[in-house]
Amino acid sequence: MIWEAVMLRGMPLKAVSAQYQVDMRRVAAVVRLMEIEKRMERENAPMALPYARAISRLVPRAFLDADEKPFEPINDVHVHSFTMQQLFVPVSESRKFTRKDAAKAFGDHILPPDDKMRIPELVDMERAILKGVPQAEAEATFLKKTAQSERRFAGSQKYIAAQKDAMKSKVDTERFEFRIEDFNSEAVGKKGRARNAVGWRYGAPFNDRQRGLYKIPTSVG
Repeated sequence: MIWEAVMLRGMPLKAVSAQYQVDMRRVAAVVRLMEIEKRMERENAPMALPYARAISRLVPRAFLDADEKPFEPINDVHVHSFTMQQLFVPVSESRKFTRKDAAKAFGDHILPPDDKMRIPELVDMERAILKGVPQAEAEATFLKKTAQSERRFAGSQKYIAAQKDAMKSKVDTERFEFRIEDFNSEAVGKKGRARNAVGWRYGAPFNDRQRGLYKIPTSVG
């Protein structure tokens, strides 16, 4: 049903997520997996159907019916550790203190909840309905806004990929195409484990097996 809504009916991912109450990342994963399955069927590749049936009996399943409860939260807001503390901010009585002001009080890098929602257009639709806009008109506006936002996102991702590709030097040979890019070997972070550093995954050993170290996370980044 999710694949048909996205690939056949051309619905935006956000709209499908809101309709079936399935997280947008899961919707994208379902579409990718179904595309792989369709490609394997076109290529007459062997399918692991017994394995798929065994896994289907083991994992929980949900049916996307009208009477089914929501599959999972789709607009959860990440709670930053900086916002878990109590603050006393003096504010004049005539000033309107908004969620954006509250986020700035915790730190300049903290975003308000409205900017952290995965589907902010869904909130706009509900607000429009509360103001008296007909349901069909609000849903049509929602579909239009979600399609526009996804086109903008796709365009920005395409531009970023083109910029990264332009920064690489390419050398074509008979068998391979070598792609060379500049890299600062000194940018490894304070402890030499920067995520973007060369060998951060394999070159630097973790301290998981050393004694006297906390194995349980003490903070959420």
